Amino acid sequence: MGGGDVAWAAAVYGDMETAYLRRWSNRLLRDALRYIRDVAPLVPSVGWVEADGIHLFHGTLQARRYGWRDTVLRRFDYDPNEHLEYAPNGTLRWTAAAPAEMVRLVTDYIHGRQEDSAEDKEEDPDKAEDVRAPVYPIVMIRRKHSRPADAPPKNLVAVTSYFNFGRSQNRLRNYQRFAAHMAEQRFPLWTIEAALPGDPFEIPDNSQVRRVRVRDPLWHELRLINLVWPLLPPDVDAVAWIDANLLFSPDIRQATLNALAQWPLVQMFQRVNRLDDAGRVLLPEIEDADLGIAYANFRDGVNAVTPGTRRTGCAWAARRELRSAIGGLFDRYPAGNGDVLACIGFFGDLDSRSLDRYGGPVVDEVRTWAAHARAVVRGRVGYVPGTIHHLYRGDLRVRQDAKRHEVLKASGFDPALHQELVDSVYQLAPACPQEIRHWMAAHLRTLRQEDEYP
Repeated sequence: MGGGDVAWAAAVYGDMETAYLRRWSNRLLRDALRYIRDVAPLVPSVGWVEADGIHLFHGTLQARRYGWRDTVLRRFDYDPNEHLEYAPNGTLRWTAAAPAEMVRLVTDYIHGRQEDSAEDKEEDPDKAEDVRAPVYPIVMIRRKHSRPADAPPKNLVAVTSYFNFGRSQNRLRNYQRFAAHMAEQRFPLWTIEAALPGDPFEIPDNSQVRRVRVRDPLWHELRLINLVWPLLPPDVDAVAWIDANLLFSPDIRQATLNALAQWPLVQMFQRVNRLDDAGRVLLPEIEDADLGIAYANFRDGVNAVTPGTRRTGCAWAARRELRSAIGGLFDRYPAGNGDVLACIGFFGDLDSRSLDRYGGPVVDEVRTWAAHARAVVRGRVGYVPGTIHHLYRGDLRVRQDAKRHEVLKASGFDPALHQELVDSVYQLAPACPQEIRHWMAAHLRTLRQEDEYP
């Protein structure tokens, strides 16, 4: 029913958020987004011919019912893969699966476009304008609203954060196994470790390890990641931030570089296998909950961050200039789940139901950061094909992870009032409610029980 020129324009400009596409059926939108993602990296620049074009009259626009045609396809959940096929002569035709009423309405629309819907006017041949446009050379310009046509990144390094306020032996073993695995992969790893006053640092010191002291046992993960990024050598043009309890398929570094040649931001897997204490794969309680959000959203043609249905964290990588444009990950929430908050910005889902677990002041700050991240990323999120393995980190049934958000929300936690930045790391401010202080200390020191076995 037309509109394909919009999908083409969106593809060459890499614009996956044009409002026009949202008129389409979900399945048509899914295919259009895939098309845009495939075409956009292939078009580094767009040109134009410096000339005026003249569009001959083909009916009044008021009689054309452009909006109605999209309504019809949405009503029947039109699927281009199920409802259309190619005839032997290469033209399109309906399949037997196409709803009969949809076929009738589309046929009526095509036959009823009313391209003659205007009063005929006699033209004076002597006053007719010469509509032949002169030929001008094509002038190429750098494409706007998309990634520049520069060389793909070549020097990718990984960063990870580590803190072990509960002195968990399992947490330390997981880091050691992860670090050895990254060395085997020849994947340069930078680690930043936080420790409380009086506690020993656990990661051996070297040129790629940074150490910081923190006063309060908070979820410092993303704050630490933000601290180490500016310290990376200037020739590093891509950065991965990875949880220190993962194992990857062979050659993950090159696979990630390949993905970053197409997208400026990627999640480094399609699926996560969560392992038990014996190394066996645990099946997810919700179907497909082990899928990475970037792959699942790409597959489904959506940009949603739905609570508890997709893996939002684990391992991400970005071109360095994208990270610089964003200005760092959102790190002002002290109870973790920063990967969910980051995804709200990456995918632009500022009305995500995932925000329901947080209090108003937190939601306001997240949305401010996410609106900026959305404008920078503009939906250009990809994934690395493959499955990763998540090492065992305690029995999830006794972790009380959801309780931390309930406590902070009930206590009215406000990032602007209840925490402060001291020596580049956050600590709880004097105005912070005691209940939050007690819960955060108990949660990170004892309640997570990362050495507990079912």
